[in-house]
Amino acid sequence: MNLRLTKTNRTQMTLRWLSVSFLLVALLSLSGGRWITITPTDAVSPTAQAAGLQQPVPWTAVASTGAVDDDSLGRYEAMGTSITYRSTSQSLDPITVRYNVTDLSLNQPIPGWTHLELGSAVPGAGSFVSATLFQVDRCTGEQQEICTTTNDGINQVGICTTCQFPANAIDFSLAPGNLYYVRVTLDRADQPNPPSVYTLRLR
Repeated sequence: MNLRLTKTNRTQMTLRWLSVSFLLVALLSLSGGRWITITPTDAVSPTAQAAGLQQPVPWTAVASTGAVDDDSLGRYEAMGTSITYRSTSQSLDPITVRYNVTDLSLNQPIPGWTHLELGSAVPGAGSFVSATLFQVDRCTGEQQEICTTTNDGINQVGICTTCQFPANAIDFSLAPGNLYYVRVTLDRADQPNPPSVYTLRLR
């Protein structure tokens, strides 16, 4: 076997090295002489960019995964992804469900969320579904409302409503070290069409 490179092969290899070298020089020139790493997460939204944050990773919850308050157990039922009034219940008292909000990033304690989104349906006049985001002090348990969104309209198929808050309102770092949860309330004014909650999202 002839292991020696032909003149043509040597020329082709030289041209390839020159092409790679030219590309590296061009990249260094564009980056001011510094090496740069380009990843998909480098694209940030204007809101996150203004707050010095990465693109937020949304927190989501299906309504039927929530923790129902003890005083609501006798009148609620979970149907697939939703929570609504039990079909055999005649109660007009509200149903309360709570959802723990967790940190989704190991190295980004301020996730940069700015909206709480509620997916729900309110087919009965005078009924409503509301979702409230709370901040909880990790030592005292004292809670403070961040924002509330409410669906109080007549909508058979379901809609998404939102409320907005500052991008730094949620902070999972050790200082201040707050905790967060969402409280959902369903309240019906009359029979037979109860409200339903389907989804929650922080984005």
